[in-house]
Parts: sequence; C-alpha cells; structure tokens
Amino acid sequence: MNLKNKIISITIPAYNEEKTIELVVKNAISSVSKISPKYEILLVDDGSIDNTLKIMADLKRKFKDKIRIIHHSKNKGFTGALKSCYENAKGDLIFLGPADGQFDYSELNLFTKEIPHYDIVAAYRIFNEESLYRKINSYLYHLLSRILFNLKLKEFSTCMLYSKKVRDSITIHAHPASALFLPEFFYKAIQNNYSIGQVPIHFYRRKGGKQKGANPKVIINTLVEMIKFWLYIRFKIVLQ
Repeated sequence: MNLKNKIISITIPAYNEEKTIELVVKNAISSVSKISPKYEILLVDDGSIDNTLKIMADLKRKFKDKIRIIHHSKNKGFTGALKSCYENAKGDLIFLGPADGQFDYSELNLFTKEIPHYDIVAAYRIFNEESLYRKINSYLYHLLSRILFNLKLKEFSTCMLYSKKVRDSITIHAHPASALFLPEFFYKAIQNNYSIGQVPIHFYRRKGGKQKGANPKVIINTLVEMIKFWLYIRFKIVLQ
C-alpha cells in the first residue's frame, strides 16, 4: 500500500489542553507529513474553558487548510468528543491520538507500517508513566471490557489507526459522557470480522492539564453504559 496516495486524518479531541495542544499539533504535523503529503489534522475542542480553542485557531491560521476545527459549545464528554472525531474525519486512513502530550506522534509510523496488513491497528503500552491510580483504573476498565465483550486485545484505550471502510460500517451509540466508545467500537469491529493488529508504544506522563478519564462521574456513566450494552448484545434488552 502506497500511503503517499492516501489521505491521512489525524484526529485529536481536546478539553482544556492549553498547555499541550500547540506542541502536540506541531508534533503530529511533523510526523504525518513524512508519511504522506495528503493529510488533515482534525481538532475537536470539547467545550474548553481555557485557551485551547484560541490556540487551535492560531494554529489554523498558520497551517491553513491542513487543520480543521470542530468546537462544542458545551462539554460533551469523552465519547462525545471521540464521536465528533470519528464522524467528521475525511481521510482514507484515520488516526485517533491524545492532546495531552502522553503520546509521541513520531511513533505514528508504527501504525502506518502495519495498516496494509490490517483494517485496524491499535496500540498497547510498553512504557507507561501514568500514576498508580490511573494504572489501576485502566486495568479494571480493560478487564471489565474483556469479560463483558470478549475483547481479547492487549489494550485498546490509547491510540489507533483504522480505515474509512471501517468507520463507514460501524455506528457508535454509546452515551457521550461515558468512556464506552472504544469497547463498543472494537466489539462491533470484531463482529464485522475486521482484522485488528497491535503495536507497542511509549506512553509518557502528562505534560500539563488534568486527567479527565478517572473522573468518578465518567466512571459511573461508563459502568452503566457497559451494562446496558452487554444486556443489549446478550439479551437484546434496550434500556434508555
């Protein structure tokens, strides 16, 4: 697969990431431009109350049509931000990455080297500088996802690269304020017989801002949505 003929969308959701968003976007542009001249950076501001949106606008003025911005007037939550990335990316290949500086976009080539062989390439962490609390939270999140949805992946909560074909065939219904987007995505991908490869990445300590995924409200919403999704796929029970 000649990726120089493919449009690559780098999708980055952000909420109050004024301390990192500029460096992250520049890192992403530097990395993806070495892989393909055809790319876009899709930034989703999830109702930030700091200067994140202003910095995005400044970057847009500098890099012009290479950057697109979607702004949520109110914070929608983890899945809400990811859905905006997912539904609005225009590329043949779509990459989901963080805005907090924990991932070095120079490792994007790990994903693009594998994508000719798979429909989806997901990351797993081999070097993780997160706090013990975050590691425990992530472990339980993955454990519950494996038990309920039979997801036999090493990990799936960080970065991934997937084809437009995959996106066009999978609709995400998870509640915007939950963190169910990724378990639902991978469950449906497996049900559709899409091939999934995995690559090891380094995952660094946050460069600034606050972690949102460990918020008790997000955790509760995610547990509720996981149970509802399990009831649906197991017994076809639909709960509002």
